[in-house]
Amino acid sequence: MTLRFLLAAILCVCASYAQMPTLDLKTIATKTTPESLVVGDFNGDGKPDLAVSGHDSAGNGTVEILLGNGDGTFRTVSVIAVGAPASRIAKADFNQDGKLDLAVSVGNNGQVMVLLGKGDGTFQTPLDSGASTPSAQLSALIPGMAVGDVNGDGKPDLVLGPYTFTSTSSVAVMLGNGDGTFRTPVNSSLDRVDNPKSVAADLNGDGRADVFITGWSTDKGQRYGQLLGNADGSLTPAWSSYTYQFSFGSILTVHDVNGNGKPDVLAIDFLDYPFPGKLDFRGFLDGSLSETDLASQEIPEDSSAGLGYVSMTAGDVNGDGKTDLLVTDPLGNLLIMLGDGLGTFQGLPQYPPASPSPTIYTGASSQYTDHWGSIATADFRGVGKQDVVMVLAAQSVSLLLNGGADPVVSSLNNAASLAVTPVVPGSLMTVFGSGLAYGSGTSQTGSTPIYAAETTLFGLTMQVNGVDAPLLYASPTQANIQIPWEAAGTTQATLLITRNGVTRTMTVPLAKAAPGLFTMTGTGTGQAAALIVTTPPAIAAPTGSYSGSRPIHAGEYLSLYGTGFGAVNWGPFTMPYTNLTASCCFSTLTVPTVTVGGVPATLQFSGLAPGLLGVYQANILIPANAPTGSAVPVVLSFPGAASNTVTIAIQ
Repeated sequence: MTLRFLLAAILCVCASYAQMPTLDLKTIATKTTPESLVVGDFNGDGKPDLAVSGHDSAGNGTVEILLGNGDGTFRTVSVIAVGAPASRIAKADFNQDGKLDLAVSVGNNGQVMVLLGKGDGTFQTPLDSGASTPSAQLSALIPGMAVGDVNGDGKPDLVLGPYTFTSTSSVAVMLGNGDGTFRTPVNSSLDRVDNPKSVAADLNGDGRADVFITGWSTDKGQRYGQLLGNADGSLTPAWSSYTYQFSFGSILTVHDVNGNGKPDVLAIDFLDYPFPGKLDFRGFLDGSLSETDLASQEIPEDSSAGLGYVSMTAGDVNGDGKTDLLVTDPLGNLLIMLGDGLGTFQGLPQYPPASPSPTIYTGASSQYTDHWGSIATADFRGVGKQDVVMVLAAQSVSLLLNGGADPVVSSLNNAASLAVTPVVPGSLMTVFGSGLAYGSGTSQTGSTPIYAAETTLFGLTMQVNGVDAPLLYASPTQANIQIPWEAAGTTQATLLITRNGVTRTMTVPLAKAAPGLFTMTGTGTGQAAALIVTTPPAIAAPTGSYSGSRPIHAGEYLSLYGTGFGAVNWGPFTMPYTNLTASCCFSTLTVPTVTVGGVPATLQFSGLAPGLLGVYQANILIPANAPTGSAVPVVLSFPGAASNTVTIAIQ
């Protein structure tokens, strides 16, 4: 095992997959008990706003307009009465005056109300579109509602359904007149499917909106089909040959996930075998009916509610220019699947196997059912990052700010021992807290910088006495930094932690030495990260404990690795080596003592470890009278400061 690999495994808590975004939860106060929402610029100021559908405390249907302030906060400007409780909501310019309007489903009889926008965030008195549910429909669920130009005349139409009957299903299209009113529904029949879901988009590129549909068929399983739009508003059905036999219902969304400018339909199916189950992500790319497997994601035991994954959308939430998938479950968990830009996706690796797949818990106190599809992304703060807004139906509206937390420091610890100690110039410290960074990793650029570490990672910068502190690793809850050598000569230092333009200031004590020794667990206890000086080097641990490990013997040399050993002799060099790794033989000005099982060991060298930023090494000779065993204690000490106790195996 190489020294660099050994220390990297301890210091860098980083993953080999694309970094998940950090989304910080905020609850948006609403006067409406929410059921669904839509994002749009309703007052024309260039800032995204919200329209939330639901009901008031008396059970009456309402649509609440919340105008965005451009900083992630909102102000309610109106609560519009729409009659019966409101559910689905959609936006379009129905009267073609350049101002966004709204369509909202109300009650359980298929009624749709139209709210024409005035362009200032207010709306005209709601108009009844004339939509209603066919009396023979079997399902009590409120049917789907989408907006699209089905007949290609440039005027937005309403797409309603699917409705389910005894032997068939149907979709109704209400052609728009371009003035906010609509014509009598044009009904198109298709094979019966139960629990249907649908989305609208121009799937075949003919300039007319089409409908993609999925639903359960008792004889064919979960089916997927297209309803192609015609000039008279009718829809021509065509079914995919692909079916899914183990489904608890699909959810759909439509986006261009492979970047070729054509709409891709994405479906999720839940398979409850093997336990606890998995989500299968399927794509019908480029408007086709050919199925492509996009991803599978195991659902952990604590997410059995995954049977009812309820909403899905897509957006670039990790800022890599590739479309990601966002899915919510009935407990308010948000599962993020990162896209590769080619049409496939990757979630969190399941390690340990029972770890939860959802990355964000949004605070639902009980399960909810969302038939409306109420999750969206937008840059609500104008910072170039996609935030996420979602409704926990009948509960709350949650805003997840992308990298939006303010930094909070809870402790400053020696990076090796993890003990709270004074900081030592040149050494490594671990900062614990919250909101430190909006992502996780050792490098944000993906390239090797000139210096050993970057000084800005995922929105986080740190300074000690005005000098940038190199960041070896950053995450929302942890940062590993080198204390600049320039801080030497003082007894205390000012630490500045800045993220998102918010700065926290701490005064921290400085010491000449505060040693810590690295351990294999990264916790500061147990087996030392110590190598026997042999070819190849071996960890001084019981045989088989680690790759190539073995006990050390008396008379052999051992290299201990740590930090906080203090000032070194720079020889002919006068510049400090902040953010630069040493080459060889910069020894500490003060010589430490090392005991092995309480027996003093002969020190061969104490100084900077070549090629490792902020890391020191101490080379010792194992005494002839040192005790043997699988966990012999080792301690390194400077005057007035002792390290954590670590262990090695001696035979």
